[in-house]
Amino acid sequence: MPSLNVLTIGASKNIGYYSAIRFLNSGATVTFLLRDLSVFDADETIRQYVKSRKAQLFKGDALVENDLKGAWREAAKFGPVDLLLSSVGGTPSFSPTKGIVIKPANLVTQVMFNIMMTMPRTEPQPRFVAISTAGLTNTAYAALPLPLKPLYAYLLDVPRKDKEGAERVISHCAGWKWNTEKDGEPSDDIMGVDWRNRPGLLAPGSLKSVLVVRPPLLTDGECLAENTEKKGYRVSVDELKGYTVSRKDVAHFVVDAVLNKWSELETPLVHLNSPFLITTGIIIMSLNVLAIGASRNIGYYSAIRFLNSGATVTFLLRSPAAFDSDEVIQKYVKSGKARLIKGDALVEDDVQASWSEAVKCGPIDLLLCTVGGTPEFTFTKGFIIKPANLVTQALINALITMPQTQPQPRIITVSSIGLTKTSHAALPLLMKPLYGRFLEVPHRDKVGSERVIFHCAGWQWNTEDGEPGDDIMGTNWKQREGLPAPGSLKSVLVVRPALLTDGECRAENSKKAGYRASEDELGGYTVSRKDVAHFIADAVLNKWSEHENKVINIAY
Repeated sequence: MPSLNVLTIGASKNIGYYSAIRFLNSGATVTFLLRDLSVFDADETIRQYVKSRKAQLFKGDALVENDLKGAWREAAKFGPVDLLLSSVGGTPSFSPTKGIVIKPANLVTQVMFNIMMTMPRTEPQPRFVAISTAGLTNTAYAALPLPLKPLYAYLLDVPRKDKEGAERVISHCAGWKWNTEKDGEPSDDIMGVDWRNRPGLLAPGSLKSVLVVRPPLLTDGECLAENTEKKGYRVSVDELKGYTVSRKDVAHFVVDAVLNKWSELETPLVHLNSPFLITTGIIIMSLNVLAIGASRNIGYYSAIRFLNSGATVTFLLRSPAAFDSDEVIQKYVKSGKARLIKGDALVEDDVQASWSEAVKCGPIDLLLCTVGGTPEFTFTKGFIIKPANLVTQALINALITMPQTQPQPRIITVSSIGLTKTSHAALPLLMKPLYGRFLEVPHRDKVGSERVIFHCAGWQWNTEDGEPGDDIMGTNWKQREGLPAPGSLKSVLVVRPALLTDGECRAENSKKAGYRASEDELGGYTVSRKDVAHFIADAVLNKWSEHENKVINIAY
């Protein structure tokens, strides 16, 4: 049986590369069209196949029609080309206004035009596999899992439009019906003017043997299809409500389809998804945090946990010098994962600047607001902070400056038990004098911050607890310009710890009982700042759906 002769475009890495290796291992010959031949100089596997003349590297750019013609001619030296695999994707970069972008913005579409104009008019026609993505068209987008829709709508909008254009070219040449009524037509900036009449473009219906593969979010994980202890991917011509799949599993599917199942899968749009959700992995890889009030205590310990998980954290600090001798933070500053911004949370412009700085790392996934001030003791008022509405006004500033052109971040604020009349009544008897007398001033401030959250999230405020005064909230605070409208905050967690201590993190001490966390009043006395940070990081990374839009009390 003659060996398969494959031409690959966009196979210097990722799905194309993993697929090419599988084809080579099966005995196929593979021609790589590469802009930079040196990309494989240190690749022993590819070099081995080049020496054995099973692989050949052809220098050229798929955006240049003559280069693609040359690649076809080079591949034909091995015999008639049996398969063209297109996995062109470009090198993504991030834009605060457009999300992920590639240059040119119609890279994949224009390569697809070149493929359709240079494909040999011989019989049998080469088989063709194109890698696209889930959620492209309006119809496919509607089928996405709800948590992924903001990501696809904002962060992946530019590459989505490009791959939609590429699919439009394939549908035209294959004679497939395009759902113009629901999905519309890609714009001229993607397709070009009068694109159907481009010289040399395959006539409608003349592309006979095609497979379009639509994976969801791609990961660098293992090939689950070859792991007997785990379930592999799912494949369907119908939309699949899944989150991720590894590039290696997509490559496994492509090669298996070509070598073993072509007659079964030929000409459909095929969707792939892992059979389980890998949302934690996605979050850890991409979490972008803005931390206000994290120079010490709960905010600091939480930020360290996020950094250790792989997140990027932007700190708004009145004095960035606070971290000069902090070896842990400095390590992350040097790696670019921690970013220190000088500013005051009470100054609206400074908070605005911190959002602008954080968004340079991508859409902001989490606002962590743990502002607390430095308490002073007075005999007449107990513990006080200056100004007395520090926490409330810092939170208001964070909310009124929150970016409006991006997916809304999750928001976590740290409050306290015993604030309102309702929660004060649930305190242990011995704690009531402390909370009622010595902590009255800072607690009035935290009541104010909770009132802001309740208003913007559309939560019902218990009228028996009264309304914080204008000295805390400011006059006509509900009409503050930029304040999110009632009910518009969609993903919030308010954390109410008991009296805070500087103790160890019991959650990581197997010999001691950890903290309790509940929506119900707990009647506990204390909890360490490190345990509160443990709860916050665990909630964000692992249990957000469990704690989202709740007020959670924490105590031993």
